[in-house]
Amino acid sequence: MKKALLTFALVLGMAMLPQVASATTFTMNQTQLLSLYEIYETPDHPGTSLNSVTSVPGGAKYVGDIGAGTGSTSSLTSWGDIMIGANFWGKPYGGSAGDEPSNVALGMGDATGYDAYSLVFTNRDENPWDYVLYMNVGYTDWSEPDYYMESAWTQLAYNETKTLTLDPTNTRVWKNGTLLGWQDVTSYGDLDWSHVSNIGFHVGANVPLGASSDDWTFETIVKPVPEPSSMLLLGIGLFGFAGRMFRRKQV
Repeated sequence: MKKALLTFALVLGMAMLPQVASATTFTMNQTQLLSLYEIYETPDHPGTSLNSVTSVPGGAKYVGDIGAGTGSTSSLTSWGDIMIGANFWGKPYGGSAGDEPSNVALGMGDATGYDAYSLVFTNRDENPWDYVLYMNVGYTDWSEPDYYMESAWTQLAYNETKTLTLDPTNTRVWKNGTLLGWQDVTSYGDLDWSHVSNIGFHVGANVPLGASSDDWTFETIVKPVPEPSSMLLLGIGLFGFAGRMFRRKQV
């Protein structure tokens, strides 16, 4: 049994060490995550809303509805999703003054030098929901190309946690509203990485969800990806654990 634990610790520790020297990944700290409180409805249908953005240890929790409908408004009964981002002329959730800091002021306006964009998602609703990361670089009102990029949609079951990554070497991209498909955009000469005009994520599903088909409400926790230094410490800790096990066996 001890030999098996030693082998597991060594393998896991070795697997983590390469991540320390891996590509530079942009992720959001808690302050930045809490700034993602404006929405854009896609498609724009009644009943889609972001109801709250609250602090949780190390991250933020987002609760909202996708096409739930209010009053006499009919509810959505097909695919719907919501774009959640920093101040980008979207619709702020209730109570927002509408004059919050921009993504630039929040340190999210320049992706120069980063090789990927990642966040960790946990679905806290009892039904499965789908998630995707997005980044908008440029803006046509500034007389420059407008590139919109997305990662692949990823479904999470109840209490499931996954890391989503937008990899610019293989991203679904639109240019000035025209879908180009899955592309490697790192060589695009007219893509200005220093002008990130919008960044965040989408939540979507074929609603309503659930056995009773009455669930339009998502509840999601988002956190930064772990820092490489934390992974290094974990790797060192595992090696230390393995070493202690080995020495104890020799006694």
